[in-house]
Parts: sequence; structure tokens; C-alpha cells
Amino acid sequence: PWLKAGGEFEGSPALAMNANGSPLLVARNKAGAYLAKTYSGFPGFSSWIQFGGNFVSDPVVTAVGNTYYVAWRDKAGAIALASYSLGGKVEWRDLGGKFAGKPSVAAGPNGPVVAARDSAGTVSVYWGANWTRLPGAAKSDPQLAGNTNAAAYIAVHDSTEHIAWMPLTLGPTALTAGAW
Repeated sequence: PWLKAGGEFEGSPALAMNANGSPLLVARNKAGAYLAKTYSGFPGFSSWIQFGGNFVSDPVVTAVGNTYYVAWRDKAGAIALASYSLGGKVEWRDLGGKFAGKPSVAAGPNGPVVAARDSAGTVSVYWGANWTRLPGAAKSDPQLAGNTNAAAYIAVHDSTEHIAWMPLTLGPTALTAGAW
């Protein structure tokens, strides 16, 4: 049977598991704020963890080691990122930009990598404290997959009605993009 986490939410929830196997469930309530719960078996879910905010996109979440990273887009189109470790406090970081749709987040070698698409379809990737614009245009929100070995992949529905993907190499302070 399904386990009920409780609360009234809209959109789709996000889920990630940290290195210790603890899942984090993140959802957006009707006021646009993000809340999260962890689950550790019986007796079940933790209390709601307040991430706050007023967001228009559903959450996306990944984990690097034992730290969870949650990304979203606000009403102005900026992307923000929060980090959370079990028992700790939520720490926010504004990544800026002006984007449309839902961002994507994946594990990188020493933190998260984030991707988003603007209203013209240009996809940008945030890594090493900078946004890098990728060539071409996308019709869909980007999807990222990454690992802690400095490799990541991004996929989109491109402007020619095809699915396109690109390898990314995550260096210490910048990324190197492959070709679509």
C-alpha cells in the first residue's frame, strides 16, 4: 500500500536518496513554498522540513554524498538552489538567470550541476559558480544525469523534433560541453 506523507500540494513531488540510503521527498504546497520529509522506515516520515519560498516550478532534487540539493525556478525566472543535510538547516543559494520551465539537477564531483532552458529555448548549465550557454535550441526542459566522477549528460527535445543529448565534463571550476 501507499504510505501517506500528508499535506496539500500541487504539481509533482521530487525524490532523491543520499549515500546512507535515506530518501528525501520534496513537494510544493498551494502557496508555492517547498516542504520536505525524510523517511526512515517505522515509524515513518519525519516532520515537514520548511524550505520556504514562492516558486512556480515543481521541485527537482539530487544528493551528493549525504547532502541533498533542491533546485527550482521562481516567479521572476531565476533559479535557486538549496542544500540540506539530515538534522541540519536549509541553506539557499541564488543562481540567477531568467529561465522558463522546470530546471534539472544532478550530482557532480563536489556538488550539484543544474540546467535550465530560457524562453527562446537556449539551455544553460550551472557549474563552478557560472552559467554556460549550450549551442542550439530546445523545445523541452533539460534532463541531467551525473555522477561524482566529473561526468554528466544532458538531454532535450531539440528544435528538429528529435531527442538530443550531450556529454558534459565537469572540471574544477568550469564545464566542457561535447556536441549534440
